[in-house]
Amino acid sequence: MLNHFKIPSKSFNGPVLITGAGGCIGAWTMAMLLKEGIEVVACDLTNNKKRPELLIENGELAKVPWVEGDISDTDYVLNTIEKYNPESIIHLAALQVPFCAADPTAGAKVNVVGVMACAENMCSSKATKPGDVVTSMSGQTIEILNTDAEGRLVLCDALTFVGKYKPSYVIDMATLTGAVIIALGRHSSGVMANDQHLADMIIDAGEESGDRAWQLPLWDEHQSCTKTKYADLANIGGGREAGTIHAAAFLSKFTTKYKWAHIDIAATAQYSTPVKAGTGRPVPLISELLLSKRLK
Repeated sequence: MLNHFKIPSKSFNGPVLITGAGGCIGAWTMAMLLKEGIEVVACDLTNNKKRPELLIENGELAKVPWVEGDISDTDYVLNTIEKYNPESIIHLAALQVPFCAADPTAGAKVNVVGVMACAENMCSSKATKPGDVVTSMSGQTIEILNTDAEGRLVLCDALTFVGKYKPSYVIDMATLTGAVIIALGRHSSGVMANDQHLADMIIDAGEESGDRAWQLPLWDEHQSCTKTKYADLANIGGGREAGTIHAAAFLSKFTTKYKWAHIDIAATAQYSTPVKAGTGRPVPLISELLLSKRLK
């Protein structure tokens, strides 16, 4: 992240209020805070009513005060803040680090940089509208043809940002398109890449870990979907056809300086039936990819 969070020292007197989704809400962040002996209050704004399950402190499940609510019910948050003295609270958004579930003792000697592209996605007077033209971090202009294709606008800047690290490989993972659910169903993630060797390594790691993925084409013919009269790129294209591939074609315009693969996990990262829940994918795939030392 551009602005990283520094864990406060033990001299900090107040609690930390973390807001976000349920389940493994901010597990890594909360674990680090608890390690420093700092009180944590978790507020679930999704009304998911699912408390953290994998939060361990000194070998025991940590007891974290839990507040349930909905983004519309701001009184849940305000009442919590009032209860804990507003002047002594650090307020954080919960961020889930994908590798918190992996074995930290596995000892993979791989230099990995993780970037989380985060943005508020709400209606406002400053929200994008169809017909708007915005300028990306790369300098390329983008015409907004569909405001529901907003995730790629944040992701493309992250792909530009990571170029400063001069990476050997870049793999982005995103719940980017509903189209991948239609194309592949719920059992495999979709992979598209500008480097076939990287794509092959990802597919192999998926087979080894049971967190399977399937490659979709990303040909030159697909690049025409990003053309528009009024900007360098359009944020959607091609009508109803090949939505997952067209999203990857858009992202590929920002990855010309390194070997890159895109994993669309919209179908595999969560279940909708019988209950709504996260699956933890593609952590097994990525862990296998790193721990097997396929990336050299």
